[in-house]
Order: sequence, then C-alpha cells, then structure tokens
Amino acid sequence: MAKKVRSSSDLPADVLAGQFASEVRRHQLAQDLFDEAACARLGINRSDGRALDVIERRERVTAGHLADEIGLTSGATTTLIDRLERRGYVRRVRDDADRRRVHVELTDRARAEAAVIWGPMAREAATLLGRSSPEDIAAVLAFLRHSRGVLEHHARRVRALGPPEEISASP
Repeated sequence: MAKKVRSSSDLPADVLAGQFASEVRRHQLAQDLFDEAACARLGINRSDGRALDVIERRERVTAGHLADEIGLTSGATTTLIDRLERRGYVRRVRDDADRRRVHVELTDRARAEAAVIWGPMAREAATLLGRSSPEDIAAVLAFLRHSRGVLEHHARRVRALGPPEEISASP
C-alpha cells in the first residue's frame, strides 16, 4: 500500500509554525551570506552594500535621506559616499531645481556589477514567480510587508536598549 504524502496544510498548526519560523531563519542566513559574498565581490563593507541598495531602489537620493534609511549619522554617511565614489560606484549630482541640494546616484559601473551579481538571481526569481498564483504571491507579499514592519520596530527597540552592562570576571 502506498504511503500517503501529507501536504503542509495537513500538518498541525504548531508544527507548521515551527517549520515556518525555521525556514524564515534559514532564509535570513542565506540572504546574509549572499549579501556578504556580493559585498566582497564589490570590495565594500555591508553598510556600503545597504547604501547601494537604497540608492538603486530610489534611483537617486540625498545624503540626508540615505543616512535616515540606513541608520547612520550624517558624518558617517558622507564618509560612506566618499568611499563609494572612490570605488566608482556612485556620483554626486547637483539638483537642477536647487543647486544647493546634491543627490547621490549609481554609476554605469555599479549597474554593470549589479547585473553580474544579481541578474541571474532576478531571472530565477522571475521564473519562480511565473509558476506562482497571484493569490500565493499576494499572501507572501503581505507577509513580507508585515514582517518588515515587525523587524523595523524591534530594531528600534533593541537600539534603544543600548549596550549590555559590563560583566566583571570573578576571581
């Protein structure tokens, strides 16, 4: 007699929730390892990588908006932009309407490197999405949006905790 294969929806809710939590953690680790590899390929650090992501997503951004989005001080963000500019990944561009305002945008070099690193993954993701129903995509999208909000909230909460108290070594 053939053994019946259970679908995920047949599992008890607590088992399914545990598998879900485990898979989210494994996904986060895989994303972290990929981001680390991408930054190593580009010769930049993780903060620089986050900044490139924000700039690419927004197309152009002021240093102040970039600082707010990646959580750095204005001084640290200026240093970061200087580093990325020296590597040839970003350029500063004066705003046509307000010459006092400067925007940061990606260079063609950054876009070419991004195509090498993220292009194949984007094509695979498009194939995966093409095999998914609109309802499944909407459900995952809703989860990701809510999950991002939870993460942002708890990141602020943990930052507010400050560093742990020093533990003195007992003799």
